[in-house]
Amino acid sequence: MYLQHPSPGKLLKMAWKGKIKTVEQSQPVQVKSSSQGMRVFLTIWFGQLVSLVGSQLTGFALGVWVYDQTRSVLLLALVQVAQQAPYVLLSPIAGVFADRWNRRTAMIVSDFGAGLAVLTVGGLYLSHHLQPWMVIPINLWMAAFNTLMWPSFTAATTLLVPKQHYGRANGFVQLGEALPQIAGPALAGALYVAIHLGNMALIDFASYAFSALLMLLFVRIPNPERSIQALEAKGSIWKEMRFGWDYITSRKNLLALLIFFMAANFLSGVMSPLIVPLILDNWDASTLGYISTLMGVGMLGGTLVMSAWGGGKRKIYTLLGAALLSDLFLSVVGLRVSLPLIAICGVAIMFFGPFTNACSQAIWQA
Repeated sequence: MYLQHPSPGKLLKMAWKGKIKTVEQSQPVQVKSSSQGMRVFLTIWFGQLVSLVGSQLTGFALGVWVYDQTRSVLLLALVQVAQQAPYVLLSPIAGVFADRWNRRTAMIVSDFGAGLAVLTVGGLYLSHHLQPWMVIPINLWMAAFNTLMWPSFTAATTLLVPKQHYGRANGFVQLGEALPQIAGPALAGALYVAIHLGNMALIDFASYAFSALLMLLFVRIPNPERSIQALEAKGSIWKEMRFGWDYITSRKNLLALLIFFMAANFLSGVMSPLIVPLILDNWDASTLGYISTLMGVGMLGGTLVMSAWGGGKRKIYTLLGAALLSDLFLSVVGLRVSLPLIAICGVAIMFFGPFTNACSQAIWQA
């Protein structure tokens, strides 16, 4: 399938009327000032921070509840697959909608849809109708809407933050993931015993509603100017998805980066379902919460360094170095069942994660 290009005469006519710009002329539209753009960025970031704290509560509680009810590693793994599969299957489509809609609209839809999913969890649990298998379709529903958030927020960042500050902005994004990782698991471990899964899901719904309301009232994001390539790509969803794929495959370095992360995420996904059973079979849910909190402290340290540093000029070197160190500590976890060893390696793994993720995101945004 080939993209249909406008005729040269039509392009010249459109350019003369000022409807399009060349690639060299086309730059992301910024808000009136960088300080104003940063305020809008931080407003969105704060709403997502609150939402992520709520999601930590529900995510922790759902995993523990499913394993407590079934003692099945397979079902727990399927629950985690349901959390990730929409990101793999729907991200290209989510990117198209993030381009078609205003970024703020896309993020509000994302929060609203995911909030309805956790509200369903709360309602089913409190009415004594929730079954372990139901968590799988609910997680698919929740993750499908969450998939829309990431490309929308990332694209909005390029409209609000100057290019030279992408690394620091993405450091803040990683910070927003680290802070809930610190407070969330320990708080979730205590709340799981005190108020149970249903009420924790209602708290998560309230956090989604807060984030959506914050954007509705206080956030305005400009639409980007369209380049010649953007107008050429406009059409059906399939055509726009194909344009994005052709853009990546024609740039071998970006394709290599994409394959690197695909392989790394696949291999880490093999291990992820084993962490909860490993700890719960040897210790209790509160221990799982404390270990997760310690790992959050490591992630916080990495995000603070990344936010201050920005990743350096050659971000690919920072990315690969951090990934190598993180994987070395990950391999050490398998040596023996030891709580101190798990804690120390977990902190180190999470410390290097923000360097890898923020540098990758800065490369894609640039």
